Amino acid sequence: MDEQILEKLKEFVVKHTFVNDVILTRATRIQEELGLTGDDAFEFITAYAKEFNVDIGKFSFQKYFNSESDLFHLKTFSNNPSPKKAITLGDLEKAIIMGKWIEDVTPQEIASFEKNRRKEIIFFIVLLLIILFGILFNLKK
Repeated sequence: MDEQILEKLKEFVVKHTFVNDVILTRATRIQEELGLTGDDAFEFITAYAKEFNVDIGKFSFQKYFNSESDLFHLKTFSNNPSPKKAITLGDLEKAIIMGKWIEDVTPQEIASFEKNRRKEIIFFIVLLLIILFGILFNLKK
């Protein structure tokens, strides 16, 4: 993935959460490790979508985060919270790259994106080689 995007995402997480000494990686889970739930999670995801221009139109908060009332009932009546699908920083990074929440992306879009990304990388390498050979050729004169 793109290290610049990941670094900007880490800065965003530190700015919008209560963590500052946690080692953030692509595997860092938003709810479990950063403690984002309920209204805090909603505000975080909304700010994230705005900051990184990610379409979250079909994003289902209930699928990923416990609500504030769920947390009250879980802490009061049960030791085992209902499992939610984890969101990692890697998931957020992929959504930034794709421009929309990853579950809204079809497998064909992902394959096409990866194919185009490989083509762009190859083009960039070839361009750099042409420039390098041009410089070396001019140095020999």
